[in-house]
Amino acid sequence: MNIAKSKILQLTEKYATSSHINFIVRRIFFFFIIIGTMAMLFSFTSMPHKRLADEREDSVAQDEDSVVSVIAWFNKNDTMTYWINESTWDIRKGDTIKTAGINTKIMITVTDSTKKGYDMEYSFLDFKTDSVKDSWKQNLLNEALNKYKEAIKGTTIKFRTDIYGKIIKYDNLNEIKKQSKQLFMETIKEMSIIDSLAVAGIDLKTLLKDVDADRLVQGYIDELELMFKHHGTTYNIVSITNHSDATEDDYETDSYVSVSENNETYDYRIVVDVNNYIPKDDIKAIIEGVASAYLDEDKFNEVKEDMDENFDKQVSDDLLYNTYLSIDYFYDGWPKEIIKQEKRVIGKIGKLSQKYITWDYRCLLYTSPS
Repeated sequence: MNIAKSKILQLTEKYATSSHINFIVRRIFFFFIIIGTMAMLFSFTSMPHKRLADEREDSVAQDEDSVVSVIAWFNKNDTMTYWINESTWDIRKGDTIKTAGINTKIMITVTDSTKKGYDMEYSFLDFKTDSVKDSWKQNLLNEALNKYKEAIKGTTIKFRTDIYGKIIKYDNLNEIKKQSKQLFMETIKEMSIIDSLAVAGIDLKTLLKDVDADRLVQGYIDELELMFKHHGTTYNIVSITNHSDATEDDYETDSYVSVSENNETYDYRIVVDVNNYIPKDDIKAIIEGVASAYLDEDKFNEVKEDMDENFDKQVSDDLLYNTYLSIDYFYDGWPKEIIKQEKRVIGKIGKLSQKYITWDYRCLLYTSPS
């Protein structure tokens, strides 16, 4: 298998997760995961930042002799700040309606540069919520954020990379783990939504039992790992599509991968776009599995009976599950702009979540602050 083909498969496999459920618990959107899942049991019900792949041309292989190497050319005391925007939307008959949003400001600093790699710090500086009117999701997010944003501000994660910028070790995750566990337990028990969960027959003890500190701490480093996920890897400059038929273990997928470089600035971009087509019978099985895990027996039986009677009437289409990731890098390996998106659509109704990361301040050894 040539380099281009093998790298394309590696990239596609990272995002074609049709056979698995994403178990990552977000540090703030955890509440949305719970409530969003519960909403699925009973109903199927500002614009996102534009996806660059929407403008792509016919997918053909480009110059396979050219490559892009994602390598960190950092120096001690280099500093970058970024804004991370996380938002959710409802899709209704072609309209996209924003339901919630939060903005997080973070800073990455190189504290040391050695022959073996880099010592670095990742710090949370600020949090801001979007103003979304008449949105219970935004109200819930505001409530959670107000309870512990001051505790998270200033939190710093220390980590190390190899000489290429690939993360190889965290130095203080045990401290972060203790903090995240304590904050989560203190916050969720005071949330107004808890009473609503009880009325719906959802056992809080069961929910909390499924949440462990490792998942919570992952919510602190999710964006960090996203920013450095390609470091240490070389890709051919290509633009290519691939189709995979359904098998016993995997769903039918269409994927698009593009790797490109700016000939003038030497900045570069990596894009992966994957569509998974999930049959409606599997949708029903997934929902029933979630319901059985979180509802008491009586409530679960009610939901199952209702689904057996009405599911086929309400759902006539398969589920389109799309994952999209585009990362722009400066020529020196610092991330420049990231768009990560997940979309689930049945017919003309669906949900969209998007993470948009863009640089804010750049102070490097060999450049003036900007």
